[in-house]
Amino acid sequence: MEENREFGQMPTEGREYGQIPPEGREYGQIPPAGRDYGQIPPERPVRWRGFKLGFLLGALAMLAAMVLVLVGAQMATTFRITGRLNLPDAGELLASAADDLTGSGQNSALTDKLARIDELIDQYFIFDVDRNAMTDKALAGYISGLDDVYSGYYTPQEYRDTMEESDGTYTGIGVAVQQDPETLAVTVLTVYPGSPAEGAGIEKGDILAKVDGEDIAEWNLTDIVSRIRGKEGTEVVVTVNRNGELIDTRMTRRVLDKITVESRMLEEGTGYLQLTEFDTVSITQLEKAVDDLKAQGMTGLILDLRDNPGGLLTSVVNIADDFLGKSDILYIDDKQGNRSTYSAEDGAVWDGPMVVLINENSASASEVLSGALQDNNRAIVVGEQSFGKGIVQTFFTLNDGSGIKLTTAHYSTPGGRDIHGVGITPDLGAEDDAETEADEQLDAALEEIRRLQ
Repeated sequence: MEENREFGQMPTEGREYGQIPPEGREYGQIPPAGRDYGQIPPERPVRWRGFKLGFLLGALAMLAAMVLVLVGAQMATTFRITGRLNLPDAGELLASAADDLTGSGQNSALTDKLARIDELIDQYFIFDVDRNAMTDKALAGYISGLDDVYSGYYTPQEYRDTMEESDGTYTGIGVAVQQDPETLAVTVLTVYPGSPAEGAGIEKGDILAKVDGEDIAEWNLTDIVSRIRGKEGTEVVVTVNRNGELIDTRMTRRVLDKITVESRMLEEGTGYLQLTEFDTVSITQLEKAVDDLKAQGMTGLILDLRDNPGGLLTSVVNIADDFLGKSDILYIDDKQGNRSTYSAEDGAVWDGPMVVLINENSASASEVLSGALQDNNRAIVVGEQSFGKGIVQTFFTLNDGSGIKLTTAHYSTPGGRDIHGVGITPDLGAEDDAETEADEQLDAALEEIRRLQ
């Protein structure tokens, strides 16, 4: 199985970090896509006790909330890390969980009840039974029992789509979204230029209400994104709530290249670089943008991380290394209390004056980068208190191509700050006035960079 790990919300060639030995949680060499943690428990023997796989899976979905442990939820985005370990396929994992349940001694009545219900389905249910669909829905329900909106189960196709997006291309409509962990509202943060979403009139700030006519108010982000994605050339209708008005937008999905960096010169000597996500392509795009700005005479840089929901751990580590000398970037602590330190080498592509812009939607990897630059006295942070997402998710790929995502660790800044539920406090506070066309936060950043130049 392949394990993928992430921080924060949605998915460079760069430095490699290490292979994890099968016996423990040491960090070592891993594939360029990222980094992973930890030992996966060995597969347990499977005993079905006479009732059928399909029904057991369905029943386990209802039981998940009773048998799983909560794993920390309050977050906006995910950092992704990738590694490799061997795990059984989806059915075997659920069979193992079933064995735990039915073999505990206190569930013999439950076992009998499940077997009886399965018999009734076989005898009386008048429609066809799709065992694969039952398995997928049971696994999704099983993981949803964790009560963590950012843990989830992915079918093989959904998992392929998610990994594809991490690499900078994906099939979809071209938006970046973020889910409020309390209200579950999903808000559009970015509409990519030239995308189906832009063509259909979707705007930043729209709240997703329905997908193909189905209310998604209680869905987690994984299920919403999976429903919006699909095969190239197929249509999807997304209903958005814009200031209380429901608007239907019909779009044709297509393959999109993700552009995560935009840059320009704002005034003589001042470069502006906006980073919208931390993906595989981001490091190359950012380094090219910095080189272009330097060629135009840049003497000070404004890095805009507003509305950036996060992304790959390897991406943020490599990008931090582009702006830092030899210093720590972040610390990650796993469930067993093991700590891993991520450090920058002395390889900065820009070592001049620098200001970082953040707002309430800057989350996860954005907070890692702004926190590292702030704690190492490398940049002045301007804007609003950030989201406060200080936990890590890991993707685990199962042998059948499906996958699960679990919250697996906490992280802290080089100064030892645990920002989960708190966020990064800017050095200079600045709010944007929605009633004006001006960008007051950017104006404040410009004033600060002029002072530093």
